[in-house]
Amino acid sequence: VRVSRHETEVAFHLPQREVDHIQRLIATHRAFYEEDVLRHAEQYLAPGDLVIDAGAHIGNHTVFFATQCRARVVAFEPSEQSFALLERNVALNGLQDRVITHQLALGETAGAATSRPLRPDNTGANRLESRAGGDVQVVALDEITLPGPPRLIKIDVEGFEMALLRGARQLVEAAAPLLYIECQTLTEYDAVSA
Repeated sequence: VRVSRHETEVAFHLPQREVDHIQRLIATHRAFYEEDVLRHAEQYLAPGDLVIDAGAHIGNHTVFFATQCRARVVAFEPSEQSFALLERNVALNGLQDRVITHQLALGETAGAATSRPLRPDNTGANRLESRAGGDVQVVALDEITLPGPPRLIKIDVEGFEMALLRGARQLVEAAAPLLYIECQTLTEYDAVSA
């Protein structure tokens, strides 16, 4: 599927667009998913800025930041299926020089987790639960070597927000990046906001 914006065309491989909510919206509207949020973030980014995309899913936000904002992106996606699409969408757009991908979850400390689907119509809606022996590798963002200080961190991790933030405390305090955080419930929002 081709998406055009400001005379720039990008491509997305969307093999599950018949059943997946996000893929279907991109394909139907030929536009980036959550474009209102992306337009808001775009005004704060300059070419070359570093963006961290935590919960990158299939790469919608990653591709936007790399193509529309000319930013460098470090993208994290723990789901094997979504990660494969993320990598394919990065490659389809020739963004390997600006995007680094990691098949990891970000949490408070290094460890493991299991993933539980929340919605059958959204492959990005998977809740992680810390669990020894889980099949998802978890790392703290503070332990990752980044190619510079991030200007913006986008967090869409389905309830794992506080664990991610606790594991990124040093980075957030040092770099003071803009934080875009999706919360699923008012309780989660209150915790993140506090």
